[in-house]
Amino acid sequence: MNNGLTIIDKDYSHWVEDLCKRYRKSQIKAAVKVNQEMLRFYWELGRDICMMKAESRWGSKFMANLSRDLKAMNPDANCFSPTNLLYMKNFYRLYSPCVQISPQVVEQLENQTSSPSPVTAITQRVIEQLPKGEITPQVVEQFPKASSSSILDNILSVSWGHHRLLIDRFLGDPKSALFYVRKTIENGWSRSVLLCFLDTNLHKREGKAITNFNQTLPEQTSDLAQELTRDPYCFAFTGIRERYNERQLKDALIANIQTMLLE
Repeated sequence: MNNGLTIIDKDYSHWVEDLCKRYRKSQIKAAVKVNQEMLRFYWELGRDICMMKAESRWGSKFMANLSRDLKAMNPDANCFSPTNLLYMKNFYRLYSPCVQISPQVVEQLENQTSSPSPVTAITQRVIEQLPKGEITPQVVEQFPKASSSSILDNILSVSWGHHRLLIDRFLGDPKSALFYVRKTIENGWSRSVLLCFLDTNLHKREGKAITNFNQTLPEQTSDLAQELTRDPYCFAFTGIRERYNERQLKDALIANIQTMLLE
């Protein structure tokens, strides 16, 4: 025995080590997938609020009312506080200038069925009313080396806690926010590390140019990977209660791995 492992021969040992690495990679893929689906929902909810001009339409108590109604219909969810709903709105407001507004992107975000939702129709009408030169406002000029779809994919690969920090700091400045999204993915930053670099204004020292995102999956040993696999928002999104145990966690991860592979 060595470190709890049964040693038969070198081939067996190498195979077990490889299996562990592959298992960990699959865990991270599953966590990233859950995080992406959760943030996609947040993005869509924020977009709905903005597109429908919900606060003007339904009054100053709209956020409180929506929070109460969503909590009543989803009692196990912990993400529908008025504060978090406002973050979802600002999540969309921050990054939407970076994402090309086109029917294809609307379809991707909506994951349309044969019966489009009312919000899809609203979004389509907004697009049709825009002058041709405003359909993609300065997207090509500001983000020449990264497609809107790749930008969105990477936005959805960073944890919600990271985004809340960036929303607080850079609402109205998407280029700076994307600089830190890219750095977080490349270097596997935890929220604490991200906050440290925010406080030192790293984007001002290195510049804010957005280049291609070369990596969407965090390194297995990175702090970002650790946080994604332990994010309480993700656990709540998959239906795991606060008092989860290891078996529930493994079952949830395996279920999401199976879903990912089927897709």
